[in-house]
Amino acid sequence: MRLIECGLPPSGFMKGVDAVEGKAVSPSTRTDPRYIAKIAMALVIYVLFQFVLPPAPPITREGMGVLGVFLSTIFLWVTVGTGWASLLCVGMYGLTGVTSASGLFSATWGNVMVPFVVACFLLNNAMAETGLTHRFALWFITRPGCKGRPWRIMFMFFLSITLITLVSTSSPIVIMYMAIAEEIFISCGYEKGDKFSKIVMISIFFVCQGAMCNTPISHVLIPMIFEYIYQDFGIVITTFQYSKVFMLYGIYYFAAFWLVFRYLMKPDVSKLVNLDAEKIRAEQKPMSREERVVLAVFMTLVFFWLAPDLLALIPGLETISTGMSRLGQGIPALVAVGVLASVKLGGKPVLDINAANKKVIWNTVYMMAAVMGTGYLFGLDSSGIKQFLLENIGPMMIGLPPSIFVFVALLGIIIMTSFLSNTLSAAMYTVIIPIAQMVSDVNPIALGLCIAAAVNIADALPSGSPAASMASGSGWTPVSYQIKYGFLLALISLAGFYFIAYPLCSTMFPV
Repeated sequence: MRLIECGLPPSGFMKGVDAVEGKAVSPSTRTDPRYIAKIAMALVIYVLFQFVLPPAPPITREGMGVLGVFLSTIFLWVTVGTGWASLLCVGMYGLTGVTSASGLFSATWGNVMVPFVVACFLLNNAMAETGLTHRFALWFITRPGCKGRPWRIMFMFFLSITLITLVSTSSPIVIMYMAIAEEIFISCGYEKGDKFSKIVMISIFFVCQGAMCNTPISHVLIPMIFEYIYQDFGIVITTFQYSKVFMLYGIYYFAAFWLVFRYLMKPDVSKLVNLDAEKIRAEQKPMSREERVVLAVFMTLVFFWLAPDLLALIPGLETISTGMSRLGQGIPALVAVGVLASVKLGGKPVLDINAANKKVIWNTVYMMAAVMGTGYLFGLDSSGIKQFLLENIGPMMIGLPPSIFVFVALLGIIIMTSFLSNTLSAAMYTVIIPIAQMVSDVNPIALGLCIAAAVNIADALPSGSPAASMASGSGWTPVSYQIKYGFLLALISLAGFYFIAYPLCSTMFPV
């Protein structure tokens, strides 16, 4: 089987799509009565919350409008499309009056994740156009022992995602591996709309989110809760202590995901069976100068992404770590794009910005802005949504048996992080742990560590995390797939936290 030539442009991952199923929407669809009915239903949801239903204090009238916009947008994401619905979402948030226009746009289009995602798309385009992602894809699918064994190919693919995500956040990993997956699709003859393509794309996100729980290096919220625990209990949680518990959870999660992927999702992997690894390696061209430049820039970028967390582990380098961490993920990515666009080889830039702009998935960018704005508005005092959650959760949980209390607390965190930003979900530590201290036989330290991990399980909805919106907004997989399988994996995660992580943490930190 001959794979595509490296110079051919990538397909769907780098193209904008305005359809839930990843298929082009024809103009006639706009007049479809079912389409009009869906628009009407979304409008009814918004009007109901904004003007009809009375506010539930401390939720304000403006907050009810925010809820109306959010729920109607979720409905449109699931039933119609992501692009224009996300643009409308941001605009409608402005009409609620919950914040100023400058505040809204700062939280949406001004959020650092928006230019970061655009930069990553441009970087991935450079990798695809030079053939670098193609080369990465070949490496994954041509490992010794994988020939004629499609399930082994997929296992190695997802395992590599897990290992990389142990030391990085999910967003850049999801973007990179979606590009690699597309190369595999093209090579094997899979197309948009195929069940295999849909499942693999959303599974990349599922694996990333699960792996982010395994070490405190992969997300800043985990060390943040370490600090909370130190302030509350005077106990220092080390990286090793956390990791040796949650790496066990990670093994459980990966095994559970693999069983779901293979026996419940049941993708058709038959087209992978005929890959001739030896022939592919023999036909592989030497790495070009353009590939080497892109690889060097990308590896430097990865270093800047990982260095703050890694250097923080070395005594005496905390100041350097702090300085590099201030750059975040967005600034190094933008600098990398500028470098690639400025370097010319053979009279042509390594990254042609004008051509690359046309291959950015703008629907994902629009969705990202809407998602970031949602988390911000939910946390505003002027909406009252956060206060409502805080005032109503506590009284409901006091008096519960210890085992039920822990279960409900973790379930609440997982549900909350699927709808809101994980930062806001992590802040629920300050609500739940004081209550836990009043419930006999509940280990608040163990529960706090489980909360630190659980805030990363934003599997079920695009609003849960930037990576979630990337996966659902890619055009390869429908939002319904994320909801269907994401909720299942969220429940599997809950079981892992409850039956594995919490007991082990309780043994490690008895109270």
